[in-house]
Amino acid sequence: MRLGLIRLLLALSVLIEHSSPVCGISLAGGELAVQAFYVISGFYMAMILQDRYAGRLGRFYRNRFLRLFPMYWTILGLTLGLSAALWLASHGTRAGLLGAWLDNGHALGWGPKLLLGISIPFLFLQDVVVFLSAQVVSGALCPVADFHNAAIPLHQFLPIAPSWSLALELSFYLLCPWIARLRLRWIAALAVLSFSLKAWLSHLGLDFDPWSYRFFPTSLGYFLAGMLAWRIGSRDRLPTLPATLRTGLWLGLVAALLLWRAGPEPRSLLFVAALAASLPSVFRLSKDWRWDRWIGDLSFPLYLSHWLTFAVVARAPTPVRLAAALAVAAALQLTVGRLVERRRQRAI
Repeated sequence: MRLGLIRLLLALSVLIEHSSPVCGISLAGGELAVQAFYVISGFYMAMILQDRYAGRLGRFYRNRFLRLFPMYWTILGLTLGLSAALWLASHGTRAGLLGAWLDNGHALGWGPKLLLGISIPFLFLQDVVVFLSAQVVSGALCPVADFHNAAIPLHQFLPIAPSWSLALELSFYLLCPWIARLRLRWIAALAVLSFSLKAWLSHLGLDFDPWSYRFFPTSLGYFLAGMLAWRIGSRDRLPTLPATLRTGLWLGLVAALLLWRAGPEPRSLLFVAALAASLPSVFRLSKDWRWDRWIGDLSFPLYLSHWLTFAVVARAPTPVRLAAALAVAAALQLTVGRLVERRRQRAI
């Protein structure tokens, strides 16, 4: 996938959200960064389904599996191993990123344990976990509108906190081959329905995390915006912008990510709309930049592994924590990522 520097800045936005600003720079903020990733994902899925995987649905799903699971399982294994080592070294008093299991695991009934037992290794339904809690007395599953006020929110038992978004991505991957076959106006109609539902829920007061960007029906609109960007931008009759204008759009997106400040929802939608409109031209500009692709390849392991890295260097200053996270991501990409990429290329 291209758009490397943009994707890296989006990943760093999530990291800074989970730490603190560096020299007063907070980038786009975690929520907007995830929404922007949805748009880029929709754009890229529409492109490869029309081109590389046209009529080859099995290879598409195999490629998506290789894209997500080997890196996820590697980081999950490291997380479980280091947390277990801490538990043994502390004689059962600390468990790192498995601390919730140590503190409240005994309170979970069979329903929450079964759900977590499926979703943690296989990713599916982790986006649903953020809307569930365990009852204090019985330990049974119960829905919760705001996990911040839940006594035993289930998402705290996920070893890799950001992996819920991969579950949401998987839901989109299951749907996008069929959505890609629809006419442009029907994809646009689905996007309008998704954003309308988001506006209605916001009107009802459900405008906070997790409803603001973790609820699949309202997040689907961002994926569809990316698909629309590809479908419209790939039409032959549309004029291609000169290279100077495409460079200006790319610089504008980079500058916006560096200078953006999180704000009300209309501002976020403005950024997402600008990103979607710019993607076809920016992609054409940067698709052959090897350095850009290498930088972009860091974004996925960086996004997934930073929770573990931050836990290991929790007392270090923010710049050191970010540098450590980048170093770990680079090591993962040069080992696991490179091996997986070779396998993916053979699967194309």
